[in-house]
Amino acid sequence: IAAAQAAVEAAQVALDKTLLRAPCNAQVLDINVEVGELIAPTESEPVLVLADTSRLRVRAFVEELDAPRVALGAPVTITADGLQGQTFHGSVAALSPRMSVKELMTGRPSELYDTKVREVLVDVENGEGLIIGLRVDVETPASVGSNDAYARPSRSSDDAL
Repeated sequence: IAAAQAAVEAAQVALDKTLLRAPCNAQVLDINVEVGELIAPTESEPVLVLADTSRLRVRAFVEELDAPRVALGAPVTITADGLQGQTFHGSVAALSPRMSVKELMTGRPSELYDTKVREVLVDVENGEGLIIGLRVDVETPASVGSNDAYARPSRSSDDAL
């Protein structure tokens, strides 16, 4: 009987290792496997993409002419072409310590292509209605025009979306 109970406990431990548990309350954004598929720790793609959507952030890319004038805590205004008449507000939460090559292009006639950008994270105060991944425009008191950005959920760890 004891051996059978030990076998049941060992089977339960093995079964528990097959369950995926979220590290926090999260919303599932993408599922990359089907039930019954085998996966390995060396997979290049995550099994699930999760996001903590209790707080929303916008990742903006400020061009190099405006980048030095953006400060932590600065207020911002956020608009989206797809949400006509709606304005969102927030504040600068983090500034990248370095400039990087511009990868996000808008196609606007006044856009500079041969420039670098600084990543700026903005905490959104009233983000209800914003969709994760929606392209938005961010205006800061320091910016001449608007900066290109994407809405994204806040994250407590350094994972890529």
